[in-house]
Amino acid sequence: MPPSLCFTSLPTEVRLQIYEFYFHLPGGLIYSHDKQKLVAKDPEEKLEVSLMFTCRTTAAETQGLPFEFNTVTFTTGCHTSNYSHAGEYSQTLRRLHNQRFEVLSYMRPAISKEIYDKTTSRFPLFKPVLDAIKEHWPQNEEDNWEFIREIALWGDVPFSAREAVALTCQLALQSMERETIAAVARYRLDHPNLPPHDDPLRILTLDHPPWEIPSKRKLQRLRASLYMPSQGAFSWERGIRNDNGIWRNSSQHTRPYHFSAAAVAIHFLRQLSVKQRTHFRNIVLREDSKSVAFPACHARGLIRFCQENPCLRIERRVNLIGNVLEVPEDICLARARFISDMSKALAIWLVEAMDLEPAGMPPNAFSFVLDDNQAPDRAMVAFDKVYHRCLTWQRHLESGYESGDKNTRSFFQFAKNRLYILDGFPRVMRELFQNNGILRCNFNPGEPREVTESSIWTMDDYATIDIVDELGFDQRSVMLHFNHPIGEVFGDTELPGLL
Repeated sequence: MPPSLCFTSLPTEVRLQIYEFYFHLPGGLIYSHDKQKLVAKDPEEKLEVSLMFTCRTTAAETQGLPFEFNTVTFTTGCHTSNYSHAGEYSQTLRRLHNQRFEVLSYMRPAISKEIYDKTTSRFPLFKPVLDAIKEHWPQNEEDNWEFIREIALWGDVPFSAREAVALTCQLALQSMERETIAAVARYRLDHPNLPPHDDPLRILTLDHPPWEIPSKRKLQRLRASLYMPSQGAFSWERGIRNDNGIWRNSSQHTRPYHFSAAAVAIHFLRQLSVKQRTHFRNIVLREDSKSVAFPACHARGLIRFCQENPCLRIERRVNLIGNVLEVPEDICLARARFISDMSKALAIWLVEAMDLEPAGMPPNAFSFVLDDNQAPDRAMVAFDKVYHRCLTWQRHLESGYESGDKNTRSFFQFAKNRLYILDGFPRVMRELFQNNGILRCNFNPGEPREVTESSIWTMDDYATIDIVDELGFDQRSVMLHFNHPIGEVFGDTELPGLL
């Protein structure tokens, strides 16, 4: 009688093929926000896990294999019971950063050369911002913190700018020089409702990474520390402009707040052990709609997972139509968007992605894909009529600034122009056009326009076209619904389903 075959006696390669047959799903796995767990992406498919419980040897060998054999997808969203939670967190985080900007407005006289050098050595791109704060202070004291909040986002990477603001204030408050004591006294005088023991440093020590999904209790503590009452239900109110130019909120254009796919993935991975996480091979982050809390920088929270798992590859797909061009996650919707605002929104996503490797992301572990949402024609129109135009404008600005104006015109005068996007905008767009590095797109973005000598304008020339050449953006559409004169942007281009 021939000896009976035992499954565990099969060669390892054969057993792996059998495991793959059981555990591999053509559609992969996807995170369900309602079930709060991974499920088969295709409802018709089912993950067969019964094999894992046949014996101890098989259980040990198959541990984590469903993660190795399948791409795991996370999407923008949250549990239906947490919509207001996401909205409150969005509002709270913005209040925290706004108060930091306000503290910096009080600390300006206390920014010594030592503080200046420490901040700019760690954040060199923040140097022109500090220069502008010192040299171009608004005469109206009520505009101080608004002024800083605006210019602090100049430069290259907004996340780093926010960190630089916090560092500058911390250094100033820790110095306790005469100017600092006077600044704290002015701050307390202007905020009479603060408790007697309170001081501005408390605001700066609150550490809440934007990619964190806080528990409701932790969010309540954060709101209490900022003297914010608990809020009711939140919805995403989309500003609508009527024929008289007055903006209002329309209930038919509301939708819930969402957490980014990156934040959801981070929240999920934190709940697993290191051993479990090392089995992941491919993660796709599908950012298909707008999300809260500065979502462009959220991939920074994934750096630690890529460092601990060298085999992990993460692809972040950001929807151009339904995300980048959508309503900005901002409490100020009472104005039209301009096409330079639209370009800045894209630039922020790109520069934050390009800054991941300098921040510690392992090479080749992360890629960013600008997704056309299965509408390549619309994406190409957006690039041709908006992004290429703004890119050319900024290159014009830089040419004029670098060709001689910089000796008589400051960076402040250069960057305050509405046509200025970000310092890194031309650089990241070149990377995107190459389409073979960290930044890619799944449609043809076209070719950048040439900058000719005859088209290089002076700063004064730009000042005369600041408003005239900028076009209002009506947020009633998902993509590009421009108010009058629409022909100046799209001409007779047909955009079916958009208007």
